[in-house]
Amino acid sequence: MLNIFLTWLLSAISLMITAYLVPGITISGFGAAAVAVVVIGLVNAI
Repeated sequence: MLNIFLTWLLSAISLMITAYLVPGITISGFGAAAVAVVVIGLVNAI
């Protein structure tokens, strides 16, 4: 369970860093990044 949480946390942080570095990508906050990571994970599972 800890492994899943750490993977989710690192993915959300990396998404925030990507949004900071790439022009045109905006994320309103960490909560939005966390939701986006969950959605991306679900889409990848399909």
